[in-house]
Amino acid sequence: VVVDTNTEAADLSAACQQLLDDDGRLGEVVGIGADRNAIRVGDEIQTRDNTRKLWTSDGRKVLNRDVWKVTGGGPEGEVIAFHLRSKRMVTITPDYLGTQTVLAYGATLAGAQGRTSDTGHVLVTPRTNAASLYVGMTRGRQTNHAHVVTDGHDHGELDMGNRSGLHAFADAVIRNADGDTSATTVKKEWAAGEVERNAARRQGRLDAQNRQTWRNCRLMIPTAARAEAWPLEDEVVRALSGTRADVPKLLSAAIRRTDWRRSDPGVELLRLIGERTEPQTSDRPRSSGSDHERTRPATPSR
Repeated sequence: VVVDTNTEAADLSAACQQLLDDDGRLGEVVGIGADRNAIRVGDEIQTRDNTRKLWTSDGRKVLNRDVWKVTGGGPEGEVIAFHLRSKRMVTITPDYLGTQTVLAYGATLAGAQGRTSDTGHVLVTPRTNAASLYVGMTRGRQTNHAHVVTDGHDHGELDMGNRSGLHAFADAVIRNADGDTSATTVKKEWAAGEVERNAARRQGRLDAQNRQTWRNCRLMIPTAARAEAWPLEDEVVRALSGTRADVPKLLSAAIRRTDWRRSDPGVELLRLIGERTEPQTSDRPRSSGSDHERTRPATPSR
């Protein structure tokens, strides 16, 4: 659920937590987060700072905006959790928990970027701007819902008068976070961002192609290991984002070489993909003699 402020995110997360607890889905309290909400076994939490003081079970550092599920607590106040996508484990110290960890049910614009779920919700208030609304309405894979505040628009610094849901939503669509800007300035800023926009479009097309290729190739994974492989999609797409290699062949080879009997086969799969990636472009030339020479497998060194 995407909201405007950290305070709203904390309040909404507390309400979601209460509903989960009422339904018997949460366990004991194991700590207190930076948003002053209790952290319970079964809660989803978000880390808010990159740190090298905490390391995961596969040797990675904890990152800002990572989302975890709490599985237990330790005798010194530490919290044990696993990453929602990669399933790697981490032990969060009481100090980091109290200063850099929050419940993850509600999120601001910054906290929601990069996160996806089956269903997305966004709270639209007189403060919601177009950028926040776009992020909020694109988090859900299947459906996205807007919950529009229709009163409280009578404050001079926000808007005037109460609004219908339709009009309040439309206000947010055109609300500029930077205030009123002249047409000339907007035109210049638009022109200045052309290269970045084009690059983003190309990368978006490549990511979509790579995502579909992964969904096709993952059927090669042994049936017993597929449950662990399915959550790897986003990480695989990121790993492929800079490759010039033939993606179907690269993925097929990496899947065949991965030992899927390991407890963490996803780590090996991503490593194998990373060994073969090179900068990728969307407009690949057709195969030619020079291409053949460039992609010919290297002779193994003795």
